[in-house]
Formats: sequence, structure tokens, C-alpha cells
Amino acid sequence: ALYIPPGRYVITQRLVFSSDISLRGGGQDQTVLLFPKSLEEVYGNTPIPPQSSEYTVGPGWIHWLATDYVNASTAIASITSTAARGSTLLMVSALTTTLVPGDWVVVTQDGSAALVLDLNRGHNTGCTDARCIDPVAAARVLRFVSRVKGITGGSGRPTTLQLERPLPFNVSSAYGATVHRF
Repeated sequence: ALYIPPGRYVITQRLVFSSDISLRGGGQDQTVLLFPKSLEEVYGNTPIPPQSSEYTVGPGWIHWLATDYVNASTAIASITSTAARGSTLLMVSALTTTLVPGDWVVVTQDGSAALVLDLNRGHNTGCTDARCIDPVAAARVLRFVSRVKGITGGSGRPTTLQLERPLPFNVSSAYGATVHRF
């Protein structure tokens, strides 16, 4: 871990770390990182249509170089029923591994033009088809991490997972929603 002592630090260039580095501060409101300028002001901008900035889906001021920890081998269930933003319950296919309350999971959804419309409550953002989203960046574009609070069903049957935290977005099998072990 890289320890940053209490204080206020002005950051004027990107911080890039390897995956084995974590940042630790002196505590909430004790160690403060300030970013007085935007990435565009410091590095310029080459817009990627239809986005207004190349930084919309790219790394920000702090970036960890790492292999994606969410992949086919970490998938443990598909989400089988729609769950609304704010819900803590997920209906999933039979689990491929054992989960117990307290385990961490990641809920993922792939990007698509339909997902963009859903996230914007049906308002067209200028994106009219799947070409609006970079196919590489679209993979598992939405991620949400939570502990499992409870599990019902199982033993080869459909399962309901109760999460400790409410979903920050609508979840649907139409967008490739999947649960991964974290």
C-alpha cells in the first residue's frame, strides 16, 4: 500500500499504478487529493463520436493497470428477471458455486444503445444504435459490488439473492446481466 499522510495534495498529472498497489490516506477529510484542472485542460481532447470527450469511458486521473478481475471464470449465475433500481433482490439461474451471506459479488451488464436509453429514462442521448458504444468498452460496462445478505432457493433450482446494498441501476437479462464472484 502507498500511504499518503494527512494533508491536501494538488494533482496535476495522471497517477498510474500497477494492480498490486493500493492507496491509503490518513482518514476521511484528513488526506485530500485535489484535481484543479480537467483531463482535457491538461492533456487535450480528441472526441470519440458521439461522446464529447475521449475521457468519458477511459481512465481518469488515477488509473490502475490490471487484468480485468471479472471474466468468464468468475461468472456464477445469469440474472433471469428484471430488477429495478433500488431493489436488493436478484432472481438468478442456478448458482455454479456455493455462496453464503457475507460473500462479495459483482453484478455486471453489457453496454448497448438500448441500455443507454434505459439508463437515461428513455431520453435519446444522440446514440441511435449499437455503434455508439465501443464494443471493447461495452463489455461489462456497468458494475456494482455488494455483499450477499441472504440466499433462497438453490440446489439446482433458480435462486434469489438478497444484496446488502440497493442496485444503483435497472438490471435486465436483456443486457447480459450476470453475477460474478468478487
